[in-house]
Amino acid sequence: MLFYNRAEAAEPADTTVNLSEVEVRGSLKPITRSDGSVTLRPELLVGHSSSAGEVDFISLLKNMPGIASAGDYGSGLQVDGQDASQTLYTIDGATVFFPYRFGGIFSTFNTWHFRKADFRRNVHGAGMHQRLGASLDLSTYTEPDTLKTIGGRASVGLLSSSAAVRLTASKKVLISAAARLSYIDELYRPLLRGKTSDINYGFSDYNLSLSYAPDPANTISASLFASSDRIDDSDSNYALRMTMKWTNLASSVRWTRRGAKSTGTYMLNFSEFENNLSLDMASVWLKVPSFIRTIGASCEYDFGQWKAGARVAAFNIRPQYSAFDGYGQSSDGIVSTERPFQGETFAQYELRAGNRWRFRAGVNVNAWVNGSYRRVSPDPRLTAICDGGQAGIFTLHAGVYHQNLHNTGLSDIGLASNFWVGASERCPSQRALSFALNYKRQSYNAVPTVTAEIYYKAAGNQPEYSGMMIDLIDENYYSLDKIGLTRGYNAGINLGLQSRVSIADISVAYSYGTARRREPGGKYFPSATDPGHSLRINASAEADRKWQFNADFVLSSGRRHTPVKSLYMIGSNVISEFGPRNSARLPLYHRLDLSATYTIKGRRLSHAINFTLLNAYGRRNVEMQHFSISDDGRYRLKSTASLYRFMPLINYIMSF
Repeated sequence: MLFYNRAEAAEPADTTVNLSEVEVRGSLKPITRSDGSVTLRPELLVGHSSSAGEVDFISLLKNMPGIASAGDYGSGLQVDGQDASQTLYTIDGATVFFPYRFGGIFSTFNTWHFRKADFRRNVHGAGMHQRLGASLDLSTYTEPDTLKTIGGRASVGLLSSSAAVRLTASKKVLISAAARLSYIDELYRPLLRGKTSDINYGFSDYNLSLSYAPDPANTISASLFASSDRIDDSDSNYALRMTMKWTNLASSVRWTRRGAKSTGTYMLNFSEFENNLSLDMASVWLKVPSFIRTIGASCEYDFGQWKAGARVAAFNIRPQYSAFDGYGQSSDGIVSTERPFQGETFAQYELRAGNRWRFRAGVNVNAWVNGSYRRVSPDPRLTAICDGGQAGIFTLHAGVYHQNLHNTGLSDIGLASNFWVGASERCPSQRALSFALNYKRQSYNAVPTVTAEIYYKAAGNQPEYSGMMIDLIDENYYSLDKIGLTRGYNAGINLGLQSRVSIADISVAYSYGTARRREPGGKYFPSATDPGHSLRINASAEADRKWQFNADFVLSSGRRHTPVKSLYMIGSNVISEFGPRNSARLPLYHRLDLSATYTIKGRRLSHAINFTLLNAYGRRNVEMQHFSISDDGRYRLKSTASLYRFMPLINYIMSF
C-alpha cells in the first residue's frame, strides 16, 4: 500500500533526505486530499477493475462518495447531486463537452495516454473555469524521458481494443499517441436485441500529443483529441429507425516558461461538440441537430504565493432545432446561432500563519457578452486550511461561482441528445454560492485513512427543460421556449474510509445528499439529480505477484422520476395524468462487479489477462418504468431492467 507524506505540507527546497533501499508499491485506490481533490496516475491503477475490463478515470471516480451516474444506461457523471454539465472536463486545457459513452461503459478518455488526472469537487481556487461544480483535468504534458526510448500498452477485449504508445524521439522531443476502436455488435448484439427491436452501437477515440523542451526553462506542447459515437435503434413493429451520433474534438498548444521566481503558461485551444438525432418511420422523417464550438487563448502566472491569469474565448453555438416531414406537414426548423464572447481574469494570494494555518484568497472577474445580453461578475473565493498533525487536516471553503453555458434537453440520464445554449436574457447565467467543510486524517500505523465532507450550494437560474418528443414535430418548435429556470440548493455529507486488512486494500464510501429546486413563486420539488443515499465498497487483494483480485459493490437510492398518477381513454387516445414532479424513485439499485487479473512480467514485455463479471449476482436493476395495456385490457406497470446481468468480459493487456 502506498503511504503518502503530508502533501499539504511542502518541504523546504534545500532539504536533503537520505534513504536506504525501499520497495515502493502502488496503491490501487485514488487517495483524497484534505480539500476533497484527487490526483490519479495510470501507473498506480494497474489491476483495478472497471466497467469493461479497462481502467477508466471516470469509472474510478464513481468509487468516491457522492459521485454517481444515472443508472446503468445513464452516462453523465453527477457530483453531489449536480447536473453532469456542471462538471468541467479538459484535456491539456481544452474543454471536452461530452466525454461519455452510452450506457456508461467507459468514458472517451484512453487512460494510458495521460500522465495524470486532477479532480476537484467543491474546493476551487480563483483560477477555476466557469462551472458551478467539479472539474477533471487530464494532462499529457511531461518532459522527455531519456531513460526510456519507447513504452506503451495495448489492450484487446470483448468490447473494444486500445493502444497507447509514448516515444522519446530525442532528449528534447516526446511523442505520444493512443487509439480505441469498438466492435460491440459482433459479440453483444444478441443482448441488445429485443423481440422486435435491434440496437447497433460503435465508437472510437484518438489522441496525439507532442512535447518539445529546447532547454530546461522552456517547454512547448501540443495536444489533439477526437472521438465519435453512433447508435442505431430499429423496431420492426413500427417500421422505425432512430440514429444518434455525436463527436468530440479538443486541441491545444501550450508554451511553459520557467524563471527563477515564477512560471508562465501561454495557451491556445479549440473545442467542438456536435450531435445529431434522426428518426425515420413510414410516415415521418425527423432530424434534431445541435453543436457548440469554442476557440480561446489564456495566460497564467505562478509567483509562489501569488497566482494570476487571464482568458478569452469566442463561441459558436447552434441550439437544438427540429426539421421534419410527415403527417401532412414539413418544416426546416427554426434555426438560430449564438456567437457569445467570454473574458475573465483572476488573482489569488496564499498566506501562511505559523505551522498550522494557511489561507487562500482570490477573485475571478468574468465578463460575458451574447448579443444584447451583457454581464460582469466578480466571484470571490476564500479557503482556510488548518493542519492539526495526527488529529487531521480541516479545510473550509466559501466561494461564488457563475456558469455561462446551459445544457438541457429531453434526457434526464445524461445522453448526448441534450444540447448547449449560451446565457442570454431568456436564460441568464447560472450562479451559486458554495460552502464546503472537509476533513482528512491520514493513516498512521494500523489507523485507517478517514475523509469527511459537508457541503451546501445555493444555486440560481438552473435550466429545466419542459419539452416532449411530440413537440419535435411542431413546425413552431423553438428549443429555447422549452427552457424554464429554477432556483434551489444542494446539500449533503460524504464519508470515506481506506484501510489495509491483511493482504487486502479496502475502501468504504457513504454519502447522503439532497437537491431541491423551485420555480418562481412555487414550492420546492426534488431535482432529477437528487442523489439520496449511496454506499460503495471496494476491495482489492494480491494473492501473489501474479494475481490481483477486485470487488466493487454499490447500493444506492433509485433514480428520481415523475410517476403516472392515473390513466384513462378518450376515444382511442391514452391520456396520462402525472403526480408531483420527481416525487417517486425507481427501486433500490445495487450491484456487485468482480474481476481478477493475472500478470506475467518479463524483462521487456509484461502480459496480463483481466477477467470481469458485471452484476455478479444478476440483480435486475430497473432503468425505467412505463404503463402498457395487457391482453385482458388492463393497464399494467412494466419495468425495463438493465442489460448488465452476469455479463462476462475478458481483456488481454500487453505493456512494454
